[in-house]
Amino acid sequence: MPVVRPARPDDAEAFAMVIAAVADEGDSILTEAPVDVPGFSLRVRQTIRDPDHVLLVLVEDDGVVGCLGLHPTNAEGVSTLGMAVLEDSRGRGGGSALLDAALGAARERGIHKVELEVFCENARAIGLYASRGFAVEGVRREHHLRQDGSRRSTLLMALLAGEGAARR
Repeated sequence: MPVVRPARPDDAEAFAMVIAAVADEGDSILTEAPVDVPGFSLRVRQTIRDPDHVLLVLVEDDGVVGCLGLHPTNAEGVSTLGMAVLEDSRGRGGGSALLDAALGAARERGIHKVELEVFCENARAIGLYASRGFAVEGVRREHHLRQDGSRRSTLLMALLAGEGAARR
């Protein structure tokens, strides 16, 4: 059974490797391959030390198989969420566990709104977010220019404190 815990500095490279692997898939997260793993690892280490951010890892068989970041935005009390789970580890509840832990951390910090962006085609992720009470707030049509010259659309989804699963 996968376990969620706060990321530690020694998780930074594994965290970056998860992002790199999921980015290589090309269709799940906004980050594109190739990921500069050493540079990303350094940013993870710096972010772990910042108390305004929440970084979580999903650990299975002593290895990091997923990660999540909850980051403040310019709007007071609003944080943005991003997560990734390795393909071989999906479908076993790890994404749900990461999301639930992040929503718990948001409640503890008094965050009144958690927002995220998800590719419109990512039905599995959209379903997970919707199951926790996230609602679609809008669409960013052809917003993200990809390295191959294509443009990808995303849904903007958010959860307000007191709605959906955030009340658990």
